[in-house]
Amino acid sequence: FLKEMLVLASPGLSSPRGGAVSCVARLRSPKPLAQYEDPGPEHLRTVDGFLGETAETLRTVFDERFEEPRQAHPMRFCWDYWHVPSQYTLHRTQAASYFDEDAFAALTDALTAFGQRELGCRAISPPWLSFYVDGCEQRLHADVPQGPFAFVLSLTRWGERRFSGGETSLLRPETLDYWRGFDSSVGLERGDLVAEVQPLFDRLTVFDARLPHGVSRVEGERDPRGGRLVLHGWFTEPAPFSEGALTEEEVGEGLTAP
Repeated sequence: FLKEMLVLASPGLSSPRGGAVSCVARLRSPKPLAQYEDPGPEHLRTVDGFLGETAETLRTVFDERFEEPRQAHPMRFCWDYWHVPSQYTLHRTQAASYFDEDAFAALTDALTAFGQRELGCRAISPPWLSFYVDGCEQRLHADVPQGPFAFVLSLTRWGERRFSGGETSLLRPETLDYWRGFDSSVGLERGDLVAEVQPLFDRLTVFDARLPHGVSRVEGERDPRGGRLVLHGWFTEPAPFSEGALTEEEVGEGLTAP
């Protein structure tokens, strides 16, 4: 009875890489089902300090390539200025071609392991690297076809920023089911309808890709090094995942034996 075993843990637990996990599942001593209250589905999870030193390595590569604005080299011309009127405005490139092989492998290994262990997803999509300067944004949308869970891994020096905006915005589940809990005696403001997640440096944000989400408009910064810098993509191929001494075939034989 999985329901007897899984409960939501309080903030402050450590991730396998030492970061603080905002909401994860853990095991606790069973108790009668009658004592359980359904906490509802988990739509959003953040992990701080996800990559550790690798995050600093990736960030340093980006800073060095934009350090001298008068210097021309291939890594300055690899960016796609993606502009869809009234929907998307940002600069993006494929992370696989931007970082060296070792740094990229460390990034994808960490994300893939997290997806398998925490989400039951066997793979990730090729991650994008994007930066946002003055005027960049993503208006509300939903990435349903790409994968069940979306991720944003921030390389933004959030504590040193000189811009406004840049938060990941998500419609709250209560907003999507608005009339079920409607109370005509209570007024609502943006914070009651939309959740905003600050892209702190080395913070992994994972959310249900079906939720309408976006990025609030960045204003006040034109230097790429001072803007919002994130890696993003999707966890894909949801399937049972196991690890240990036995192969899946050996486990299957035991489950199907008479």
